[in-house]
Amino acid sequence: MSSESWINEPPRLLNPSEAEEATKVLRRPVNEPAGHTDLKELRAAHIEEISPSPARLDHDKLWFFPGLAYCMMRMDRSLFELYSWATDKAVSVMSYRADKPIALFHGADISDNPWFYTVQGVDQGLGKLFSDYISTYRFRDSKRNAEWRLVPTATRIADPFANSEGIDVTLLLPANLTSNRRVVIVQEPGLRLQQLILGVVSE
Repeated sequence: MSSESWINEPPRLLNPSEAEEATKVLRRPVNEPAGHTDLKELRAAHIEEISPSPARLDHDKLWFFPGLAYCMMRMDRSLFELYSWATDKAVSVMSYRADKPIALFHGADISDNPWFYTVQGVDQGLGKLFSDYISTYRFRDSKRNAEWRLVPTATRIADPFANSEGIDVTLLLPANLTSNRRVVIVQEPGLRLQQLILGVVSE
């Protein structure tokens, strides 16, 4: 969604009571998987291996901010493992955890949610194929009778490990097809790459 469309047609953000519920969801412990995929042989998302922090993110990789898929959609299997299983291609993933959040979430306290500090990178060519695949996948949450999709959305942020540099990151933003609510960028980092803010809108 372009910045102009936000000015001409502002999104309807969650009200305070809904934001409180969002806070509860986003605080779900990362070591308590609660998804409902049938692909039980895939690696659980909560045991993604976190590598020691780099001096800066590698520009030869495509970086993803995938955490909302796990803490909002309650997906309990690795998305990269899902792609690997579906395509029979090995996927090498680098996972890093920053000292400060990659993004903030409008109306919700995300300070204790480790997924908001996590970026994951794969080779550029594979990353584009992964984005194309994951954008067509439909995730079924039978417990909540909900269907979701992920919308890969590219943005530029300050490198969380080298703040003087910028890095392109693809956000995996959940869209609830059942309730017609979706996560969008509320505030772009801008030219100074200051602060990325996400939020939920109703369509």
